[in-house]
Amino acid sequence: METPRPATTEDPADEHRTAAAEADHVGAVSFSAPGLHVEQVPIERLRPDPANPRRIDEAELDALTRSIRTYGVVQPFVARADGTLIAGHQRLTASRRAGLTLVPVIFLDLPEAQSQVLGLALNRISGTFDEQLLARLLADLQAMPDLDLTLSGFGDDEVKDLLRNPRGTREA
Repeated sequence: METPRPATTEDPADEHRTAAAEADHVGAVSFSAPGLHVEQVPIERLRPDPANPRRIDEAELDALTRSIRTYGVVQPFVARADGTLIAGHQRLTASRRAGLTLVPVIFLDLPEAQSQVLGLALNRISGTFDEQLLARLLADLQAMPDLDLTLSGFGDDEVKDLLRNPRGTREA
C-alpha cells in the first residue's frame, strides 16, 4: 500500500525550503527537495571507498562519535548507487560506533573517478577560522552551564589556548 504524500504548497519557495517525507518499501524515510534527494538507509548498505586517503585519529573519532550520539548525523553521507562512500568515511565509522542503524544518504550517479575527485574536494576545500571571532564564540559558549564544548571538536586544551590568545597569536 502506497503512503499518501503530504499536501504541497503553491509557493515553489516553500517546496524548496521544506522536504516532503515518504516511506519506501523497506521502511526507509526519504526527503526530497529540488535537485536533492536524502534517504534514510540501513547503515550496512554503505561501504568505505578503499581509495579514500582521509584518516582520523582516535581522539577526533571519539569526539565525532560523542557528537553523533548527542546530535545525530546532521550532515548526510554522499555515496554512489552501489553504496560506496564519496563523503562521510569518518562519520560512517563514528555512526557505527554510536550504534546507529539508519543514516541519511545522498546518492549520486557518478563514475568512480569523478566521485573520487568530488570526495577529495569535499575534504580539501574548506575555510579557516577567524580566531578572534572563534575565541569570542567559545568564551560565550563556555559561560553557559551544562554545555560540553568538546562536542564542537575542540579539545579542552585548544579552547583554553584560544581563550588566552584570541588574535591568532597562539604559542607554538
